[in-house]
Amino acid sequence: MLNSLALFGLIRRVARDYGHSVLIVTHNNQLAAECDIAMPMMDGRFLMR
Repeated sequence: MLNSLALFGLIRRVARDYGHSVLIVTHNNQLAAECDIAMPMMDGRFLMR
């Protein structure tokens, strides 16, 4: 069975191969750290960087 990081790697590879973007919403900080861009939120609002 695939874990979340392995599945994310597959999604990332397919998206790059086809020139698409992927939006992922997660509470998994390890997964978020693997993203090209992470936009943290609190109370339904994006936090300023």
